[in-house]
Amino acid sequence: MEKVEPISPSRVTVAGIGASAGGIDALRHFFAAVAPDLGLAYVVIVHLAPDHESQLSSILARYTKMSVTEVGDSSELTLRPNRV
Repeated sequence: MEKVEPISPSRVTVAGIGASAGGIDALRHFFAAVAPDLGLAYVVIVHLAPDHESQLSSILARYTKMSVTEVGDSSELTLRPNRV
């Protein structure tokens, strides 16, 4: 059996998902169904009104075992596998 090297943070595969505010239900179904250990970093971008506070991270956290982190315009975050 071939030895599998761990994924380094500099070589993370990213799955980008975009949706409007009406796509929250589809995102819930997606994260409820996707395996939490595929090795992907999920970046979810939704279109919301600028004066609307997002609850997306807390909503998605209820439907996945992966860690879900909200990132703002000025946030710096290292992409990691198996996280949203």
